[in-house]
Amino acid sequence: MTSRISGSISLVQVVSLSFGLLFLIAVIFLVEINPCATNIQVSTYRTILAIAVAGVAAVIPGFFKFRYKGIVSASGAIGVFAFVYSLNPAFVQGGGNCNFNLPVVFHVDDYENKLQEDVKANFLYAGRDLDATIIDGRLTLYSIPQNSIGDSIQVIIESGKYLLAKHPILIPEPGSILQILLKKKQESTTVKGEIRDRNFLPIKSARLVINGVNGNTDEEGRYTFSIPFGSGIYNLQVFIGTELIYNRAESITEQFFTLKIENYVQKN
Repeated sequence: MTSRISGSISLVQVVSLSFGLLFLIAVIFLVEINPCATNIQVSTYRTILAIAVAGVAAVIPGFFKFRYKGIVSASGAIGVFAFVYSLNPAFVQGGGNCNFNLPVVFHVDDYENKLQEDVKANFLYAGRDLDATIIDGRLTLYSIPQNSIGDSIQVIIESGKYLLAKHPILIPEPGSILQILLKKKQESTTVKGEIRDRNFLPIKSARLVINGVNGNTDEEGRYTFSIPFGSGIYNLQVFIGTELIYNRAESITEQFFTLKIENYVQKN
């Protein structure tokens, strides 16, 4: 036989009521000190609150039955627990108008190489369109709504030198540092010119190789092709068939370039 206190309330009921009230006080305290709960914290609050109300309901006389979407049904304290958990009361839903500041660090090519220059960028996040300057690889996005966690941020680097290396970029939990990886935008240069022999006659059907990129001359000894890097000094090779007739470092730009090969004479 279950022992009773004061002849009317069982010990089990006292324990249930005590734990229920304790959990309820704990939820109220947690919400008070942390009104901007994360999604994981919100789930914890809901669970604790449902347990608390179920514990209190266990000592209240009466019958309660809860049916969820016509599939699952429960009664008694279990039914109260399921009802409160599915209800998700407003004060533990989190988000709301709670805002936080998000520090952002930019890296180039890998996460060990922080961006070292000041770059202007445009940010689209949480319904905002913000122009900002990345100073020494860092900036802070202010007043981000709590309910935007997990949403994407669009970043447009205005310098034209960098591209985003990874997509999408998601807003992390408060207290985190958002690490954004950039990659250098690959430059291209259109090279054009002509190749002539010792007698200044055009060398036709020659193959040019600039740092591994190939191009060919036409019947007039002229060439035009694109190389996937900017202007600079690169190794230039010229082949006739498999014969290497020129191999030297040259300044490669988009200017028209005439190359005269002194040690070669075009064959008829």
